[in-house]
Amino acid sequence: MKRIIMLLLFMAAISFQNNSLAQTKVQIGDLYYDLSGANASVARNDDGHKSLYMKSEYIIPSSIYYNGYSYSVTEISDRAFSVPGGYGNGSTAEKIVMPETIIKIGFYAFEGCTKLTSIIIPSSVNTFMDTYHSTFDNCYLLRELIYLPLKAPLNWTATTMTYVPDKQSYSSPSFSINDAHVIEMITFNQTEFEYTGHAPNTIWTNNVEGYTASLSLSALNGEVGNHKEWIPVTFTKGDESFTANVVYRYTVKPAKLTAKVTNTSREYGEENPQFNISYSGFVNGENESVITSVPTVSTTATKTSKVGEYPIAISGGSAKNYEFVYEPGVLTVTKAPLSAKVNDATKVYGSQNPAFTIDYYGLKNNESTPAWTTSPTFQTDATQASGVGTYTVKAVNGVPVNYDLGEITAGILNITPAPLTIKANNAARQYYSDNPTFSYTCNGFVNGENESVLVTAPKLSTTATRTSSVGTYEIKVGETSSPNYSISFVNATLTITPRTLMASVDNYERPYNVENPVFEVKYDGFVGDDDDKVLISKPEAKTTATKTSDVGTYPINVTGGSADNYTFTYTSGILTINKAEQTISWEQDLSALSVDDQVELKAEASSGLPITYTMDQTNIAEIYTAGNKTYLDCKGEGTFQIVAVQNGNKNYYSSTRVRKTITIGNSSGINEMDNSQVKVQRTSYGIKVIDANVGDVICIYTLDGLLQHSVKVESKNVEIPLNRQNVYIIKVGGKIVKLGFNPSE
Repeated sequence: MKRIIMLLLFMAAISFQNNSLAQTKVQIGDLYYDLSGANASVARNDDGHKSLYMKSEYIIPSSIYYNGYSYSVTEISDRAFSVPGGYGNGSTAEKIVMPETIIKIGFYAFEGCTKLTSIIIPSSVNTFMDTYHSTFDNCYLLRELIYLPLKAPLNWTATTMTYVPDKQSYSSPSFSINDAHVIEMITFNQTEFEYTGHAPNTIWTNNVEGYTASLSLSALNGEVGNHKEWIPVTFTKGDESFTANVVYRYTVKPAKLTAKVTNTSREYGEENPQFNISYSGFVNGENESVITSVPTVSTTATKTSKVGEYPIAISGGSAKNYEFVYEPGVLTVTKAPLSAKVNDATKVYGSQNPAFTIDYYGLKNNESTPAWTTSPTFQTDATQASGVGTYTVKAVNGVPVNYDLGEITAGILNITPAPLTIKANNAARQYYSDNPTFSYTCNGFVNGENESVLVTAPKLSTTATRTSSVGTYEIKVGETSSPNYSISFVNATLTITPRTLMASVDNYERPYNVENPVFEVKYDGFVGDDDDKVLISKPEAKTTATKTSDVGTYPINVTGGSADNYTFTYTSGILTINKAEQTISWEQDLSALSVDDQVELKAEASSGLPITYTMDQTNIAEIYTAGNKTYLDCKGEGTFQIVAVQNGNKNYYSSTRVRKTITIGNSSGINEMDNSQVKVQRTSYGIKVIDANVGDVICIYTLDGLLQHSVKVESKNVEIPLNRQNVYIIKVGGKIVKLGFNPSE
């Protein structure tokens, strides 16, 4: 079935298309229509039959039926009522009526309709296609245009009497002809109302000439606010009529509703009460139920605000259809009840009266004292000179700002004894002396008083005697009183100080390299029967000098020592170290020397200092040193003397000289200096070592000690080349030989 329906629709569309293609402009009745679209439009007569548009009246239908199809008439085509054959010529119609289906009116649609005096634009029209000229160009008699659209169509025209439903929307016409005026169809003489609970009622005026208007205002909105109502109005003239929706803009203002705060009161220091509001001005039987939010009530008064009147402000709040008018109230803060008592006080004898205070019962806001209109004054018989006892204190004439205060209960002033300190003064003396006269100091007398107010003079005592040892001893004070003083006693201290004991040592002497003597300490300053037996430890005399300290002077310092009753002062002595005597011992046998012998000289000084040797001027022997040893080199035959001497130093005097006579006999050329079998011989190129022990090391030095050769012995005879211009010291095993070479050899 669905397929059949679709096929029929398709065939109908093809038939419609073929019919439209065959003929798009047709005459139906007195008018031509263009059927090229889905809807019909009133079209221009282009066939030259002017008589077709020469009737006095044309009523355009809302739809037409043609060739089996129905078309809605939605447009007046371009130049529809303009007659062909001349510019500006148009239909002779006096009346043209358009249906409510018309949406658009084409270019110059009514051009040259010279007998047209009035026309109604349906409410469905939204566009005039003209952009450069009016749709009603050359309509000389057109004096009345009635627009029914709620909003002005695009490119609309105004004429002499242009009636519109809303002048605000039609304020600026696109084109004007024939001395144009835009007139609102209906005007209302009242646009503002006060809310009454009923719909507003007003007088209106019909401005469309020749027509009678009828309308109903029952649908107006009586609620507060700005309103815009479209009101249908029927206009009639004879058997003609049309209906237009005209606009009515009006405002309903809220009614005045008075909100009044009820006056109230409270005591000072209390929280504000709940404020009450009364209302007046409701209309139409309404009540507080229309209030959507209650006004806010406030005051500047707080718990701490002083007595007086404070405005109660009211603001805010809302009520449907009402505007609040406010009447503020008054909050009266009254005095709070208060009682009081003068606080008991205490002062010390001789002092000024204290600042008296009052204890209050009933204070608010955490106050410790009320604010005063007139501060109370205190009265008492007690003065600075009043003696110890009790006195009444009154407070009178006080007037608080925020409190209702009766008589203030009196208090008591207690005068207590003044503190007096009697302090023994410290004293001091030396050991084994009499006690001094003790004294004391008083601190705390008032009113110019002194020791004369004491019943008796204070007593001072101590246990220390002349023979008491060094230390501290209490000095006690006491045994006195006074009626207005509370006396405290402070004991003192007697300090027994030690006497000074002189510890000294005499001067001493000794030679160098001798032990120090025993130093004796002597004393001066013992008292009574004391001697060095009372010393806990004795001072010691010491010096930094030792047995080997150099010749000179050294202090002998006295230090240390301790005693219960003495302190020490010290006097130092001097140790003088003098030079020591020294002697030379030379027991060496030098009687059998031969040429080429080299003999170590072995004289010794008692001081241990090195010996120096001198000998007569001779060329048969020479003295030389090797390391810390001194040798005699026998170079030829003959006799001479050698002298051994030690010249002393800072610590020793010079020694006496020791002489030996030396005789050198013939030599085989081999230098032998001990009983070793090793022999050292000069050769033409150096030296030859004979009968050396395998494994020994032969060391050859210059006279200044520089090692020239070091040769390990691998056979009994070793030859070593040397520079024959030098003198050498040769060491092999336990043998030391000095060899020189004659350059001429």
